[in-house]
Amino acid sequence: MSRAIERAIARAGRFGRRAGAGAVTTTTTDATRAWSPVVERSDAPGRRTSSSPARDGGVARAARARWTSARACAWGVGATRGFAASGTARDGGGSGDGGSGDGDDGGSGDGTDWDGLFDDDAWYERGITVRGGSAIDHASGGALALNALRDADGARKARKRVGRGIGSGKGKTSGRGHKGAKSRSGGGPRLGFEGGQTPLRLTLPKRGAHNPHRMTFDVVNLATLREYVEAGRFGEYDGDNPRTLTMKDFVDAGLSNKKIKHGIKLLAGGVDADEAFIKVRLEVSRASTKAKEIVERAGGSVTKVHYNRLGLRALLHPHKFPRGLPKPARTPPRLRKFVDREGTLPAPAQMETSA
Repeated sequence: MSRAIERAIARAGRFGRRAGAGAVTTTTTDATRAWSPVVERSDAPGRRTSSSPARDGGVARAARARWTSARACAWGVGATRGFAASGTARDGGGSGDGGSGDGDDGGSGDGTDWDGLFDDDAWYERGITVRGGSAIDHASGGALALNALRDADGARKARKRVGRGIGSGKGKTSGRGHKGAKSRSGGGPRLGFEGGQTPLRLTLPKRGAHNPHRMTFDVVNLATLREYVEAGRFGEYDGDNPRTLTMKDFVDAGLSNKKIKHGIKLLAGGVDADEAFIKVRLEVSRASTKAKEIVERAGGSVTKVHYNRLGLRALLHPHKFPRGLPKPARTPPRLRKFVDREGTLPAPAQMETSA
Protein backbone atom coordinates (compact mmCIF):
# COMPACT_ATOMS: atom_id res chain seq x y z
CA MET A 1 0.00 0.00 0.00
CA SER A 2 1.32 3.44 -0.90
CA ARG A 3 2.18 6.00 1.73
CA ALA A 4 -0.38 8.44 0.35
CA ILE A 5 -3.22 5.98 1.03
CA GLU A 6 -1.89 5.20 4.51
CA ARG A 7 -1.81 8.90 5.39
CA ALA A 8 -5.33 9.33 3.99
CA ILE A 9 -6.67 6.45 6.12
CA ALA A 10 -4.93 7.78 9.25
CA ARG A 11 -6.43 11.17 8.59
CA ALA A 12 -9.86 9.58 8.27
CA GLY A 13 -9.39 7.95 11.70
CA ARG A 14 -8.54 11.30 13.28
CA PHE A 15 -11.68 12.83 11.81
CA GLY A 16 -13.75 10.04 13.34
CA ARG A 17 -12.28 10.52 16.83
CA ARG A 18 -13.00 14.25 16.73
CA ALA A 19 -16.69 13.63 16.02
CA GLY A 20 -17.59 12.66 19.58
CA ALA A 21 -18.57 9.61 21.60
CA GLY A 22 -20.65 8.13 18.80
CA ALA A 23 -17.98 8.37 16.14
CA VAL A 24 -16.43 5.35 14.52
CA THR A 25 -12.88 4.36 15.47
CA THR A 26 -10.55 1.89 13.88
CA THR A 27 -10.31 -1.64 15.19
CA THR A 28 -6.53 -1.75 14.84
CA THR A 29 -3.63 0.59 14.33
CA ASP A 30 -2.59 -1.24 11.21
CA ALA A 31 -3.33 1.01 8.23
CA THR A 32 -4.08 -1.97 6.02
CA ARG A 33 -7.23 -2.75 8.08
CA ALA A 34 -8.50 0.81 8.33
CA TRP A 35 -11.50 0.08 6.08
CA SER A 36 -12.57 -3.16 7.80
CA PRO A 37 -16.36 -3.68 7.75
CA VAL A 38 -16.28 -4.52 11.49
CA VAL A 39 -16.23 -1.27 13.46
CA GLU A 40 -16.25 -0.35 17.15
CA ARG A 41 -18.88 1.77 18.82
CA SER A 42 -19.02 3.33 22.33
CA ASP A 43 -22.35 2.48 23.98
CA ALA A 44 -21.36 3.60 27.49
CA PRO A 45 -18.35 5.12 29.17
CA GLY A 46 -15.62 2.57 29.57
CA ARG A 47 -17.43 -0.03 27.44
CA ARG A 48 -16.52 -1.02 23.86
CA THR A 49 -18.50 -3.37 21.70
CA SER A 50 -18.00 -4.56 18.18
CA SER A 51 -20.92 -4.77 15.72
CA SER A 52 -21.44 -5.45 12.04
CA PRO A 53 -22.78 -2.88 9.55
CA ALA A 54 -25.48 -5.37 8.58
CA ARG A 55 -26.99 -5.07 12.12
CA ASP A 56 -26.52 -1.37 12.68
CA GLY A 57 -27.45 0.98 9.87
CA GLY A 58 -25.98 4.05 11.52
CA VAL A 59 -22.64 2.39 12.10
CA ALA A 60 -22.66 1.16 8.50
CA ARG A 61 -23.17 4.71 7.27
CA ALA A 62 -20.36 5.91 9.46
CA ALA A 63 -18.02 3.21 8.20
CA ARG A 64 -18.94 4.05 4.62
CA ALA A 65 -18.29 7.72 5.28
CA ARG A 66 -14.89 6.93 6.78
CA TRP A 67 -13.92 4.77 3.77
CA THR A 68 -15.26 7.33 1.27
CA SER A 69 -13.30 10.12 2.91
CA ALA A 70 -10.16 8.00 2.90
CA ARG A 71 -10.63 7.51 -0.83
CA ALA A 72 -11.18 11.23 -1.23
CA CYS A 73 -7.92 11.99 0.57
CA ALA A 74 -6.07 9.45 -1.54
CA TRP A 75 -7.46 11.04 -4.69
CA GLY A 76 -6.60 14.54 -3.48
CA VAL A 77 -10.20 15.60 -2.82
CA GLY A 78 -10.64 17.84 0.22
CA ALA A 79 -12.62 16.15 3.03
CA THR A 80 -13.60 18.34 6.00
CA ARG A 81 -16.29 17.38 8.47
CA GLY A 82 -18.16 14.78 6.45
CA PHE A 83 -17.38 12.08 9.02
CA ALA A 84 -18.71 13.96 12.00
CA ALA A 85 -22.09 14.23 10.28
CA SER A 86 -22.40 10.43 10.04
CA GLY A 87 -23.52 9.72 13.61
CA THR A 88 -26.50 7.57 14.53
CA ALA A 89 -29.77 8.85 15.92
CA ARG A 90 -28.71 7.72 19.41
CA ASP A 91 -25.41 9.59 19.16
CA GLY A 92 -26.70 12.85 17.84
CA GLY A 93 -28.96 12.31 14.83
CA GLY A 94 -26.58 12.96 11.95
CA SER A 95 -28.41 13.20 8.65
CA GLY A 96 -26.08 11.05 6.56
CA ASP A 97 -22.87 11.33 4.57
CA GLY A 98 -21.91 14.93 4.11
CA GLY A 99 -25.21 16.23 5.52
CA SER A 100 -25.96 18.53 8.43
CA GLY A 101 -26.63 17.01 11.86
CA ASP A 102 -29.52 18.25 14.03
CA GLY A 103 -28.65 16.40 17.30
CA ASP A 104 -26.47 17.19 20.25
CA ASP A 105 -23.23 15.68 19.10
CA GLY A 106 -23.75 15.57 15.31
CA GLY A 107 -21.55 17.84 13.22
CA SER A 108 -22.21 19.43 9.87
CA GLY A 109 -20.70 18.28 6.55
CA ASP A 110 -19.61 20.28 3.53
CA GLY A 111 -22.45 19.00 1.34
CA THR A 112 -20.26 16.82 -0.88
CA ASP A 113 -21.97 13.76 -2.38
CA TRP A 114 -19.25 11.22 -1.61
CA ASP A 115 -21.17 8.24 -3.01
CA GLY A 116 -21.81 9.96 -6.33
CA LEU A 117 -18.33 11.40 -6.50
CA PHE A 118 -16.69 8.00 -6.92
CA ASP A 119 -19.45 6.46 -8.98
CA ASP A 120 -18.05 4.92 -12.18
CA ASP A 121 -20.73 6.50 -14.35
CA ALA A 122 -19.87 9.92 -12.97
CA TRP A 123 -16.25 9.55 -14.00
CA TYR A 124 -17.31 8.43 -17.48
CA GLU A 125 -19.59 11.44 -17.86
CA ARG A 126 -16.69 13.70 -16.94
CA GLY A 127 -14.81 12.48 -19.99
CA ILE A 128 -11.83 10.91 -18.19
CA THR A 129 -12.53 7.48 -19.68
CA VAL A 130 -14.81 6.40 -22.52
CA ARG A 131 -16.40 2.99 -22.61
CA GLY A 132 -15.98 0.98 -25.79
CA GLY A 133 -18.79 1.56 -28.27
CA SER A 134 -20.25 4.52 -26.35
CA ALA A 135 -21.59 7.46 -28.33
CA ILE A 136 -20.11 10.92 -27.90
CA ASP A 137 -22.52 13.78 -27.34
CA HIS A 138 -21.18 16.50 -29.63
CA ALA A 139 -24.03 18.84 -28.71
CA SER A 140 -22.71 19.12 -25.15
CA GLY A 141 -19.19 19.91 -26.31
CA GLY A 142 -17.85 16.34 -26.40
CA ALA A 143 -14.95 15.62 -28.73
CA LEU A 144 -13.47 12.44 -30.11
CA ALA A 145 -9.93 11.95 -28.83
CA LEU A 146 -7.39 9.55 -30.27
CA ASN A 147 -6.73 8.04 -26.86
CA ALA A 148 -10.43 7.22 -26.54
CA LEU A 149 -10.62 5.11 -29.72
CA ARG A 150 -11.21 1.45 -28.93
CA ASP A 151 -13.32 -1.47 -30.08
CA ALA A 152 -16.73 -2.13 -28.64
CA ASP A 153 -16.88 -4.47 -25.68
CA GLY A 154 -16.68 -8.05 -26.93
CA ALA A 155 -15.53 -7.14 -30.44
CA ARG A 156 -12.08 -8.64 -29.97
CA LYS A 157 -11.83 -12.09 -28.49
CA ALA A 158 -8.57 -13.39 -27.08
CA ARG A 159 -7.17 -16.37 -28.93
CA LYS A 160 -6.94 -19.73 -27.20
CA ARG A 161 -3.42 -20.47 -25.97
CA VAL A 162 -2.80 -24.17 -25.43
CA GLY A 163 -0.02 -25.98 -23.63
CA ARG A 164 0.38 -23.36 -20.88
CA GLY A 165 -0.18 -25.49 -17.80
CA ILE A 166 -3.10 -27.24 -16.16
CA GLY A 167 -4.40 -24.01 -14.69
CA SER A 168 -5.30 -22.68 -18.10
CA GLY A 169 -7.65 -25.58 -18.85
CA LYS A 170 -5.80 -26.29 -22.11
CA GLY A 171 -2.51 -27.64 -20.82
CA LYS A 172 -0.75 -30.98 -21.23
CA THR A 173 -2.76 -32.56 -24.08
CA SER A 174 -4.01 -29.12 -25.21
CA GLY A 175 -7.60 -30.28 -25.48
CA ARG A 176 -6.83 -33.21 -27.82
CA GLY A 177 -7.17 -36.01 -25.28
CA HIS A 178 -5.00 -39.13 -25.09
CA LYS A 179 -3.77 -41.01 -28.17
CA GLY A 180 -5.81 -41.65 -31.28
CA ALA A 181 -5.68 -40.30 -34.81
CA LYS A 182 -7.14 -36.93 -33.83
CA SER A 183 -4.43 -36.31 -31.24
CA ARG A 184 -1.58 -36.66 -33.75
CA SER A 185 -0.10 -33.81 -35.71
CA GLY A 186 -1.73 -33.75 -39.13
CA GLY A 187 -4.12 -36.51 -38.10
CA GLY A 188 -7.86 -36.73 -38.43
CA PRO A 189 -10.25 -38.13 -41.02
CA ARG A 190 -10.23 -36.82 -44.56
CA LEU A 191 -12.76 -34.35 -45.79
CA GLY A 192 -16.13 -36.02 -46.34
CA PHE A 193 -15.32 -39.15 -44.32
CA GLU A 194 -18.32 -40.30 -42.26
CA GLY A 195 -16.86 -43.14 -40.25
CA GLY A 196 -17.04 -45.81 -42.93
CA GLN A 197 -20.67 -45.48 -43.95
CA THR A 198 -21.71 -44.33 -47.40
CA PRO A 199 -21.05 -40.58 -47.48
CA LEU A 200 -23.75 -38.15 -48.47
CA ARG A 201 -22.08 -37.21 -51.75
CA LEU A 202 -22.44 -40.82 -52.95
CA THR A 203 -26.03 -41.31 -51.81
CA LEU A 204 -27.35 -38.44 -53.97
CA PRO A 205 -28.13 -39.20 -57.64
CA LYS A 206 -26.57 -37.35 -60.54
CA ARG A 207 -28.67 -34.88 -62.51
CA GLY A 208 -28.00 -33.30 -65.89
CA ALA A 209 -24.88 -33.47 -68.02
CA HIS A 210 -21.50 -31.78 -67.87
CA ASN A 211 -19.70 -30.84 -71.06
CA PRO A 212 -15.95 -30.53 -70.41
CA HIS A 213 -15.47 -28.77 -73.77
CA ARG A 214 -17.98 -25.99 -73.12
CA MET A 215 -16.67 -22.51 -73.92
CA THR A 216 -17.87 -19.23 -72.43
CA PHE A 217 -17.62 -15.97 -74.39
CA ASP A 218 -18.20 -12.36 -73.42
CA VAL A 219 -20.85 -10.70 -75.64
CA VAL A 220 -20.43 -7.39 -77.51
CA ASN A 221 -23.32 -5.90 -79.49
CA LEU A 222 -22.89 -3.79 -82.62
CA ALA A 223 -24.97 -0.92 -81.19
CA THR A 224 -22.69 -0.62 -78.18
CA LEU A 225 -19.62 -0.88 -80.37
CA ARG A 226 -20.84 2.01 -82.54
CA GLU A 227 -21.46 4.18 -79.49
CA TYR A 228 -17.93 3.59 -78.22
CA VAL A 229 -16.37 4.35 -81.60
CA GLU A 230 -18.34 7.57 -82.03
CA ALA A 231 -17.50 8.63 -78.45
CA GLY A 232 -13.79 8.24 -79.13
CA ARG A 233 -13.21 5.44 -76.67
CA PHE A 234 -10.87 3.72 -79.15
CA GLY A 235 -8.95 6.87 -80.02
CA GLU A 236 -9.05 8.68 -83.34
CA TYR A 237 -11.28 6.98 -85.89
CA ASP A 238 -10.50 7.07 -89.61
CA GLY A 239 -13.64 6.25 -91.53
CA ASP A 240 -11.81 5.49 -94.79
CA ASN A 241 -8.98 3.37 -93.38
CA PRO A 242 -9.83 2.30 -89.82
CA ARG A 243 -7.34 0.36 -87.77
CA THR A 244 -8.03 -3.19 -86.60
CA LEU A 245 -9.76 -3.42 -83.23
CA THR A 246 -8.81 -6.52 -81.23
CA MET A 247 -10.17 -7.99 -78.04
CA LYS A 248 -7.49 -6.09 -76.11
CA ASP A 249 -8.93 -2.81 -77.44
CA PHE A 250 -12.38 -3.87 -76.22
CA VAL A 251 -11.07 -4.56 -72.75
CA ASP A 252 -8.97 -1.38 -72.55
CA ALA A 253 -11.95 0.75 -73.65
CA GLY A 254 -14.22 -0.86 -71.04
CA LEU A 255 -16.48 -2.40 -73.65
CA SER A 256 -15.82 -5.92 -72.38
CA ASN A 257 -15.09 -7.49 -69.02
CA LYS A 258 -11.46 -7.87 -67.98
CA LYS A 259 -11.98 -11.46 -66.85
CA ILE A 260 -12.53 -13.06 -70.23
CA LYS A 261 -12.46 -16.83 -70.12
CA HIS A 262 -12.41 -17.99 -73.75
CA GLY A 263 -12.89 -14.84 -75.84
CA ILE A 264 -15.48 -12.37 -77.17
CA LYS A 265 -18.44 -13.03 -79.44
CA LEU A 266 -19.88 -10.29 -81.67
CA LEU A 267 -23.68 -10.03 -81.95
CA ALA A 268 -25.96 -7.75 -83.98
CA GLY A 269 -27.90 -6.45 -81.01
CA GLY A 270 -29.46 -3.00 -81.50
CA VAL A 271 -28.79 -2.82 -85.26
CA ASP A 272 -31.24 -3.87 -87.97
CA ALA A 273 -30.15 -5.94 -90.97
CA ASP A 274 -30.84 -3.11 -93.48
CA GLU A 275 -29.45 -0.34 -91.25
CA ALA A 276 -26.29 1.53 -92.25
CA PHE A 277 -23.26 0.86 -90.06
CA ILE A 278 -19.80 2.36 -89.65
CA LYS A 279 -16.74 0.87 -91.30
CA VAL A 280 -14.70 -1.13 -88.77
CA ARG A 281 -12.16 -3.95 -88.84
CA LEU A 282 -12.56 -6.41 -86.00
CA GLU A 283 -10.77 -9.47 -84.64
CA VAL A 284 -12.93 -11.51 -82.26
CA SER A 285 -13.26 -15.13 -81.21
CA ARG A 286 -16.77 -15.66 -82.56
CA ALA A 287 -19.34 -13.65 -84.53
CA SER A 288 -22.92 -14.27 -85.50
CA THR A 289 -23.84 -14.49 -89.17
CA LYS A 290 -26.06 -11.39 -89.01
CA ALA A 291 -23.41 -9.27 -87.30
CA LYS A 292 -20.76 -10.27 -89.84
CA GLU A 293 -23.06 -9.39 -92.76
CA ILE A 294 -23.83 -5.93 -91.37
CA VAL A 295 -20.15 -5.07 -90.87
CA GLU A 296 -19.07 -6.38 -94.27
CA ARG A 297 -21.91 -4.52 -96.04
CA ALA A 298 -20.57 -1.27 -94.55
CA GLY A 299 -17.10 -2.00 -95.95
CA GLY A 300 -15.54 -3.44 -92.82
CA SER A 301 -14.33 -6.92 -91.95
CA VAL A 302 -14.74 -9.44 -89.12
CA THR A 303 -12.00 -12.03 -88.54
CA LYS A 304 -12.59 -14.92 -86.17
CA VAL A 305 -9.30 -15.82 -84.51
CA HIS A 306 -8.39 -18.55 -82.04
CA TYR A 307 -6.53 -18.00 -78.76
CA ASN A 308 -6.11 -20.61 -76.08
CA ARG A 309 -6.22 -19.59 -72.41
CA LEU A 310 -2.52 -18.74 -72.27
CA GLY A 311 -2.58 -16.89 -75.57
CA LEU A 312 -5.61 -14.84 -74.55
CA ARG A 313 -3.88 -13.89 -71.31
CA ALA A 314 -0.77 -12.82 -73.26
CA LEU A 315 -2.96 -10.76 -75.60
CA LEU A 316 -4.79 -8.90 -72.83
CA HIS A 317 -1.89 -8.58 -70.35
CA PRO A 318 1.43 -8.61 -72.25
CA HIS A 319 3.19 -6.87 -69.32
CA LYS A 320 2.86 -10.11 -67.33
CA PHE A 321 5.31 -11.83 -69.67
CA PRO A 322 8.62 -10.00 -69.13
CA ARG A 323 10.62 -12.83 -70.72
CA GLY A 324 8.68 -12.72 -73.95
CA LEU A 325 5.25 -13.68 -75.25
CA PRO A 326 4.41 -17.33 -75.93
CA LYS A 327 3.89 -18.65 -79.42
CA PRO A 328 0.31 -18.69 -80.72
CA ALA A 329 -1.36 -22.06 -80.18
CA ARG A 330 -2.72 -24.11 -83.05
CA THR A 331 -6.45 -24.42 -83.43
CA PRO A 332 -7.78 -27.83 -82.27
CA PRO A 333 -9.41 -29.86 -85.05
CA ARG A 334 -12.82 -29.69 -83.41
CA LEU A 335 -12.72 -25.84 -83.47
CA ARG A 336 -11.35 -25.22 -86.96
CA LYS A 337 -14.80 -24.85 -88.47
CA PHE A 338 -15.59 -21.97 -86.10
CA VAL A 339 -12.53 -19.77 -86.73
CA ASP A 340 -10.69 -18.27 -89.71
CA ARG A 341 -7.12 -18.47 -88.39
CA GLU A 342 -4.92 -18.47 -85.32
CA GLY A 343 -4.49 -15.25 -83.37
CA THR A 344 -1.23 -13.35 -83.53
CA LEU A 345 0.96 -12.25 -80.63
CA PRO A 346 1.43 -9.41 -80.10
CA ALA A 347 -1.82 -7.90 -81.33
CA PRO A 348 -1.94 -6.59 -84.92
CA ALA A 349 -2.53 -3.01 -83.75
CA GLN A 350 0.67 -3.16 -81.69
CA MET A 351 2.63 -4.47 -84.65
CA GLU A 352 1.35 -1.67 -86.88
CA THR A 353 2.32 0.93 -84.26
CA SER A 354 5.82 -0.48 -83.83
CA ALA A 355 6.31 -0.58 -87.58
